[in-house]
Amino acid sequence: MAHLISCFECGAMVSSDATSCPKCKSPVHGYTCKICCKKEKKSDLQSYNYEKTDYEGYKTIALGLAHPDCLKAVQEEYKSFQYTCLVCNHTYRPRSQGKCPKCGDPVRVNADTSLCQRCSLPLIDAAAKVVDSYDGIPIKFMHQVCYRSYYNRGASSGCFLATALYGENSSKVKTLCLFRDEYLTRTGLGRSFIALYIRLSPSLARLIAKNSFFRTLTRYCLVSPALFIAKSFISRTEVINTKE
Repeated sequence: MAHLISCFECGAMVSSDATSCPKCKSPVHGYTCKICCKKEKKSDLQSYNYEKTDYEGYKTIALGLAHPDCLKAVQEEYKSFQYTCLVCNHTYRPRSQGKCPKCGDPVRVNADTSLCQRCSLPLIDAAAKVVDSYDGIPIKFMHQVCYRSYYNRGASSGCFLATALYGENSSKVKTLCLFRDEYLTRTGLGRSFIALYIRLSPSLARLIAKNSFFRTLTRYCLVSPALFIAKSFISRTEVINTKE
């Protein structure tokens, strides 16, 4: 059931089911930093342009928002990467060329200039984190900064729903966090699930904090099955590792 919440941007009381505030026209839950995904007021974020390609292949310029410090970290990562040639040990920056300028040896990793799957800013594949592959060939990359902040940002705060139900220091929360960090992040499907969960769970966590019926429903229909799967998967993996 919908209830009144405070707009992140202007503080006006609006419905929890509303997507934008009737008063300031901003997203009710705040603007999202495209790099670290934290919610902020628009005045605390810096706008930047990036190239966007739609499903038909048409390229347009889109507008993104990010913390100034996040943008600086991404830019520094892009500028500072150095590749050392495996033949002559010459160190250079491969984003402008795919071979060593001294001996001509090709870069032994995919070092073509690409775009980050999270912030859409340029990156060097050789310095980036692989987030998806096809037949063992890397096809999607993220900046190290974007990968750490996007997939690991829940590690410090725990699992939203389990934390709301059992408390931050609960062993159940730690089990779910372990399953997320050690297993789900290793596959494309698991990372997609994490992204969807992070997007939806904060609203549900606020709801169950105020409604005992939804709290009980969430415990037995969502969190308990997730705990069973996590414990079973972790136990089975530990047994396999022990045998090896």
